Amino acid sequence: MNPFPRPSAKSDEYGKQPMVPISQNSFTGTEITFINGLGGCPDWKRFLYRVDPNQIPIAVRQNLDDPAISLSVIDLFPVKSDYAIDMSQADRLLVELEDADDDAMLATPVIKHEPTLVIANLVGPIMIEWRTSKACQPVLDNPEYSVRQPVYSETAE
Repeated sequence: MNPFPRPSAKSDEYGKQPMVPISQNSFTGTEITFINGLGGCPDWKRFLYRVDPNQIPIAVRQNLDDPAISLSVIDLFPVKSDYAIDMSQADRLLVELEDADDDAMLATPVIKHEPTLVIANLVGPIMIEWRTSKACQPVLDNPEYSVRQPVYSETAE
């Protein structure tokens, strides 16, 4: 079951993956395997995902290969609902993607305070196929996206 249920509209274009919102249902304990390892860290392959309903749209991925490492992920749907990627056939095969309803795309955030600013790596999204529990981090060649893309800002009052 996909803990990130899709918005009601499906993608019309083959390969174009729309954003998905994090649900209120916890998916604590879901182990995901990055087939080629996490981008820049090929030995980091197994992660446990946890969602705290009080922290949405932020979730945590705990590295099972190196338990000292815990990284945040952000659900961009609430803050960047128009984000979509053209996923390569190779990446689709890697995670065994069959149905767009069984996948999720997340990003790695950096959160700064005073004023609040959230930036995310939209060039290297995290693609998860929940049916197979496999994931990859494709590198996009899209000049509209940045590794330090502002996705939310709040000015100091």
